[in-house]
Amino acid sequence: MTHLALGARIQRKQLDYLGELIAPLKHVIVMGDLNCTLAQLRQHKDFCEALDSRPSKAINSYPAWQPSRGLDHILVSSTLRLSHPGTLSHLFSDHLPMAVEVHLPEPCRKAIGLA
Repeated sequence: MTHLALGARIQRKQLDYLGELIAPLKHVIVMGDLNCTLAQLRQHKDFCEALDSRPSKAINSYPAWQPSRGLDHILVSSTLRLSHPGTLSHLFSDHLPMAVEVHLPEPCRKAIGLA
């Protein structure tokens, strides 16, 4: 879960750090208010390579009262599969909450007692 800064320079540093954290991991979910579009995020090569993400489609979540920009994201490594991505219609902040169903690989399901 993350909330990135608004400034591009600080965002780059934050994405560098997140990339270092997730690079050695196999099954990864990064979600939150990233304060940037998917196109902007894809420009950060090191983060995208560390996440090894499938391309995803932007979902407009900001502003909550009339969503026209996709600044909130749920990103997963290519080892995970998503379905039913969208927003929830609850006005708790200036962004709509995101929701998605994550399908875990069998080893992950076993590790947490779902198999």
